[in-house]
Amino acid sequence: MSQIPRTLKEKRHFWLSHLEAWRDSGLSMVAYARQVGISSKSLGYWHGKAKRESSQAATTQRPRLVPVSVATASASESSASSDAGLCLVARQGQRVEIATDFDPATLQRLLTVLETSA
Repeated sequence: MSQIPRTLKEKRHFWLSHLEAWRDSGLSMVAYARQVGISSKSLGYWHGKAKRESSQAATTQRPRLVPVSVATASASESSASSDAGLCLVARQGQRVEIATDFDPATLQRLLTVLETSA
């Protein structure tokens, strides 16, 4: 068997490079592990760990900015939202009115939900 590195950083590099080589090899995970002399169970563990980390990173991405257009409100819309400091209308038509004393953390959570549902 290959010498396995001791530090977490070395282990991570070791296994991620083997995962990449395994994918490029076209072999099954077990066949690749046998060929290079590493544990197929450890390779499988790191494969699952990398997939979980990748999916977590995808769901925790920062919201991105999108272009907006400013439109003039009709008289009825203007009076209905007179206490709102800001009004957002998403691409799917959701309308969010934000008062001038809004809670930034709540707005962040709302934007995250809207972006992930798009």
